Amino acid sequence: MDEFLTDHRSQIAQGYLSPSEQLESSTWRELIAIERVLLSLGHLLAGKVARLFTDNQAVTFLWAKGSRKRHLNMVVIRIFEKCRELQIKLVIEWIPREANQIADYLSKSYDSDDWMLNRKYFRVLDTKWGPFTFDRFASACNAQCVSFNSRYWCPGSAGIDALAYDWSGQNNWVNPPFALIGRVIAHMSACKAKGVLVVTFWPRQAWWPLVRSPCGTRWAPFVAENMPLPSADDLFLPGPGSANSRMVGKPKWSVYALRVDFSRE
Repeated sequence: MDEFLTDHRSQIAQGYLSPSEQLESSTWRELIAIERVLLSLGHLLAGKVARLFTDNQAVTFLWAKGSRKRHLNMVVIRIFEKCRELQIKLVIEWIPREANQIADYLSKSYDSDDWMLNRKYFRVLDTKWGPFTFDRFASACNAQCVSFNSRYWCPGSAGIDALAYDWSGQNNWVNPPFALIGRVIAHMSACKAKGVLVVTFWPRQAWWPLVRSPCGTRWAPFVAENMPLPSADDLFLPGPGSANSRMVGKPKWSVYALRVDFSRE
């Protein structure tokens, strides 16, 4: 994870390395992190001077001189080409690790909400009620649609904080952290949006009366159709940034996919 300051506002780009990438050298990993930050935040840095601080001295040398190791040099070339494309003047400076504590802290963080619906179950819903055009709660690792919103900037993200955008005109795939379901329903109503919302059968939650009648016999009027999802060990899959998420594996509660349509109101 890396942090940039743009227009006096802190912007965080987050991502995780795959298990095979974690086996690469620290220098390769640092270069890949720089490349992915540019892919995430390049639109905010275009035409500007960007100063990047690293505690890896080899990276500063490679940026200035290149490398005889082809796999390292190829990453450096891709970073250079991206900077040229976006007219970014990238200045890379070495600082000691003790002076780089924010980035070091962020790189060790985990996200308990980094999980996704197994793609094989998603494809069933996409065939029935899709095609879905926008995944509203995703990352570069688990997006179910080409267009997606993410919590932090990452490669391919159309924007951070899904609830800050207008969802109308899209067939939205909405699989949020369940604590946000109340805010999601309010937002979809305000946008007159439609799509599929994944919920748990969880009557004790404050948002539950919004989707189910108080007597528990029927869904809310904005629910056009519903489908129970299988109680399978692989229903939800962990992302690379998850840390013992309780949503991974077989769910503890019944899970439903709701086809929601506020555009009719």
